[in-house]
Amino acid sequence: MIRWVNKFPDMKPKDKPVREKRDLPIVSEGDLPDWLYRKLQDGVDSERNGTWFKYSCAMANLGFESDQIVDIFDRFYFEESDFDRKEWIRTIESGCKTVQEN
Repeated sequence: MIRWVNKFPDMKPKDKPVREKRDLPIVSEGDLPDWLYRKLQDGVDSERNGTWFKYSCAMANLGFESDQIVDIFDRFYFEESDFDRKEWIRTIESGCKTVQEN
């Protein structure tokens, strides 16, 4: 079995990228709630849709537009096979739309 599996090295699951703490682009720490600033630095690993939705709602409540939020959050997003960029952007847009409608 191992020999057969080793015949297909390109099919081996890829390791998740290691998330490193980063400084926020465009905005400074004072422009964001403390909890959001810390969370973005730590990265999003679980409950991705809900987490990015919550983050985008917080930013929309501060007056940011969806395209601005995408620009700010872009350096903290890592595309994965089950959570692609299109889905991520739709999640952010949905958070902004929810804030605008309420």
